[in-house]
Amino acid sequence: MHIRFDWHCDAQDIMLITYNTGWTWDELYPTFASVKTLVQAHPHPVALVNLFTSSYFPRGSAFTHIQHAFKSRSTNIYAYIIVSDSPFITNLGTTIFKILKQVSNIPEIKFVPTIELALKLAQTLKPIHQD
Repeated sequence: MHIRFDWHCDAQDIMLITYNTGWTWDELYPTFASVKTLVQAHPHPVALVNLFTSSYFPRGSAFTHIQHAFKSRSTNIYAYIIVSDSPFITNLGTTIFKILKQVSNIPEIKFVPTIELALKLAQTLKPIHQD
């Protein structure tokens, strides 16, 4: 599989999803289903950090596939962060998510150029627990 995911740290509050060159839309759906299962198993909010290792994007309608993938998202995700230094990925993603925000209830998506900025942003956006 060209899409890999794992917890970033022992606290299991940041899930890192890495999209390597060659990933396909067919890989996206089972990956999102597995991530959803892991995230829903936690009582605390989780950030999803999506790391694109290249400007590669599979053939097909990105809008349709991303819209479908977001229909079954977990409710305890507090941040979606996209990491890419590719203007293509950033511009395409920004356009798609602006449209999706108008037609469905999805949280804001943040775009950053480095993993370091993504992890810092995830900590900044993290909700404060009141136990």
